Amino acid sequence: SGVFAVVRDYPGDGTNLLPFKAAIAAHVDMVMVGHTRASAIDPSQPASMSPAVMRVLRSALRFQGPVISDDLEAPALGREYPTAPAAVRFLEDGGDMVLIPDDLAAADTAYNAIRAALLAGTYRRAQLDASVQKLLTMSLRYMP
Repeated sequence: SGVFAVVRDYPGDGTNLLPFKAAIAAHVDMVMVGHTRASAIDPSQPASMSPAVMRVLRSALRFQGPVISDDLEAPALGREYPTAPAAVRFLEDGGDMVLIPDDLAAADTAYNAIRAALLAGTYRRAQLDASVQKLLTMSLRYMP
């Protein structure tokens, strides 16, 4: 029906990955990484800011589809993770798309930070291209 299926709040607290394994086995379209601290994977930071959490998703769970952030303006990230640097970090760690739904100025600032990371080479162009390809491929499945 043209609606993408998204499993969200990955990895929860990280102690029970079975729902995420089942969603991936059922060919869920996208995975949204939440901001809770994943006690069983990396309790030191929010899941969305953890390269270890992304490695588990991509390697151990073998999810190769698009991975999106939860709202980067959410209070759960706190002041420790400002929106623009959090957006860059999420993408550099292997995410494919960031969500900043309520604040156009914050989205513009994040865009500029992502562009600067591309120009500086900390966020690789090949990685951006791969993310765009994943999102386009997913979208094309639902086109008539």
